[in-house]
Amino acid sequence: MFDLLEEKIIPDLVRRQLPDHPLRIWIAGCSTGEETYSLAMLFRERITAVKCNVKLQVFASDVDPDAVASARDGLYPEAIEADVSPARLARFFSKEDHSYRVLPELRAAVVFTVQDVLADPPFSRLDLFPVAIF
Repeated sequence: MFDLLEEKIIPDLVRRQLPDHPLRIWIAGCSTGEETYSLAMLFRERITAVKCNVKLQVFASDVDPDAVASARDGLYPEAIEADVSPARLARFFSKEDHSYRVLPELRAAVVFTVQDVLADPPFSRLDLFPVAIF
């Protein structure tokens, strides 16, 4: 699914984005943030590759406050080396003891919040809302 997003969906969304409008994405059920940061990395890479000045805003929500707190912290075990390329580890993470922390540049693009999608109002004016792709 990430390959499809990277190759087909993200290039089109970035290309169509107006310069004065932020690119807005909502990840509902973000858990501890792995998918959220992965999508943010893909968008950031594309924005950089095409040298455009698109502001990225990623909204990530989950009903579990502990999961949201963990996602905000952006600290992951060394085991992510098995799933994250060395280039992405170098670009988007800093090494801390036996962990990796998401760099502030990427974390600044993401807003994590506690939200119950069944009871709370949704985010609006979105460019992408990937439902149940993970």
